[in-house]
Amino acid sequence: MLQRLISSARRTTLNWGGRAAFAAAGYPEPELSADGFLVKAEANGFSTWVYGGTSINLFFLRLDLSAMYNFIGGGWGASANVRVQL
Repeated sequence: MLQRLISSARRTTLNWGGRAAFAAAGYPEPELSADGFLVKAEANGFSTWVYGGTSINLFFLRLDLSAMYNFIGGGWGASANVRVQL
C-alpha cells in the first residue's frame, strides 16, 4: 500500500512541474522515499529571532496565538491554532 502511494506521488510530482520551479529558484529538489520526504536548505550566517505567544481558554476550546520576528533579516511570522481540550 505504501509503495503504491509513493509511486503515485512520484508520478504526480513529475507532472506538476515542481522540479523546474525548484531548479529555477536555485533550490534542491525535495527527495521522496519509502521513509518519508526530505527538503534541504542551506543557511549562511546567523539570525536572531524573538518569539511570543498567548493562549485563550474558552471552556473546552483553546485558542493559541503566537508571533515571531527576525531582527537581522526583518522577517516575521504568526500562527493561530484552535484545539479542543477536555
